[in-house]
Amino acid sequence: LPLFYNIGWEKVYLIKTKTGNGLVRLQSFESRKTRSSSFASSKKEHDSLETIKKAEDATVMVKMFESVGRVDKALEVDADILSMFKADGEYDHDVGFTDDEIHSFGHMTLEMVVATLIKMAKHWNTRMNECEGEEKNYCISNQSKSCLDAFRIFEKAPAKHRLKD
Repeated sequence: LPLFYNIGWEKVYLIKTKTGNGLVRLQSFESRKTRSSSFASSKKEHDSLETIKKAEDATVMVKMFESVGRVDKALEVDADILSMFKADGEYDHDVGFTDDEIHSFGHMTLEMVVATLIKMAKHWNTRMNECEGEEKNYCISNQSKSCLDAFRIFEKAPAKHRLKD
C-alpha cells in the first residue's frame, strides 16, 4: 500500500471512536451532544471550528480511499462527514437536512456540506459504473439525491451570501 495510506490510518485512529457494535464512526458521542445542545440553543448561523477540522481530516481520508479504489469506504466516510453536521442522529439520504439545520449552517459548514454532497454524488457515479440491475438503480437514485440535496441546501442557506468565489 502507498505510504500515505499507512500514514492516513494513523490520523484515522486519532479522530475515530469505536461504538459498542464495532462500527467505526468519526464523531464521538460527546461532540455530537455538544453540537445538538448548541443547535438547540441557537437558530443563528454558526460554524464549529472543531467539527470543521474533523470534517477536513475526514476529507483527506476520502481522497485516500478514492486513490486506492475503495469507493464504498469513501461513501461511508462521506456519510460520516455529513452526520457531523446533523443536529441529532446520522445522515440519511431519504431525510437529508432539516430546514432548521440548514439555517444554522455558517458559511464554512455550508461549504463543507455542499462539497461533500457533490463528492458523494461522484462516488455514487463511480460505484454505479461497477453495478448492474437493482443495485445500479439504487446508485443512480442516491447520486441524484446527493446532487439535489446539495442544490436545495445551497438555495435555502442564509450563509450562502457570505461565501466567496
